[in-house]
Amino acid sequence: MQKFHFARILLEAGASTQLQNSKGNTPIHLAEYKTAILEDVVKYSKDLNTQNIALQTPMHVAAYKGHKSCVKALKEAGARDDIMDKAGKTVSEILPSI
Repeated sequence: MQKFHFARILLEAGASTQLQNSKGNTPIHLAEYKTAILEDVVKYSKDLNTQNIALQTPMHVAAYKGHKSCVKALKEAGARDDIMDKAGKTVSEILPSI
């Protein structure tokens, strides 16, 4: 629980949600595995569709990992599910039931 609190403090202090690591991942790509963190990052994120070097959006990352609740949360927040990644897959193709 403390890690979630720390992430929220950083975001409220103006931490960037657009910085990318060497793989092109932003905090929202990495936050997808925990819905509580994802909700905070989504609130402060300017672009829910940023693609990493594999052309995956945060929604792709969540879909490939089978995190349906995170995919739904991203979709409800306005993320697109029709963007193709490097493998030629859209989120709708990875998780058709979403």
